[in-house]
Amino acid sequence: MPELAALPDKLIHAPWLAKPEQLMSAGVRLGRDYPHPIVDHAVQRELALALFKR
Repeated sequence: MPELAALPDKLIHAPWLAKPEQLMSAGVRLGRDYPHPIVDHAVQRELALALFKR
């Protein structure tokens, strides 16, 4: 994505994990240039596993 091109490669798929300084230096504002995550995958994974154990 061109909006995230200035971020380090390891953050391209999860820019919300970047430090504020990294986002600022890359010119990225979450919620404006790239959406905030809709769900927390770690939390939803735990919930799904708990439901499957029932």
